[in-house]
Amino acid sequence: MWLPSQAAALRAAKRKSNYYARLDATALAGVLLALLIMFMVYQTPRDLRGSVDLPHALYCSAQPGAMREDAIRIAISRDGRIYLNRSAVPLEKLPKLIREEVSAGSERKVYISVDSRASNSDAESVLDQIRSAGITRVAFLTDRTGK
Repeated sequence: MWLPSQAAALRAAKRKSNYYARLDATALAGVLLALLIMFMVYQTPRDLRGSVDLPHALYCSAQPGAMREDAIRIAISRDGRIYLNRSAVPLEKLPKLIREEVSAGSERKVYISVDSRASNSDAESVLDQIRSAGITRVAFLTDRTGK
């Protein structure tokens, strides 16, 4: 037996769409998670050198040892302040501190970041102190852009 209410229900079922529109955000969440991890892991060179504006050079070689945790990094700011591994040190104590770093297991190589506007005499005096500590291998860090 056929009832009008069953016919109306059948017509209504035919008009309904079988497809449901929805926003699938799993791909967006995956991309955002990848970007978050990339920015958290990536250490910028600015973090390595502190607030020193490095000079630009066309011909330079990569120094991957400068990124090591136990590397001896010395930064000279434009006002002549000296930093050994991010802590300010006086010039006179530099050889003693370098010897302590080497005896603690650091590489016998010093990486120097000199601000492009620092005076040459500041860099020369730091280099003399490094030599008096017994270190002969020194690398000056520069920007590769070559502007």
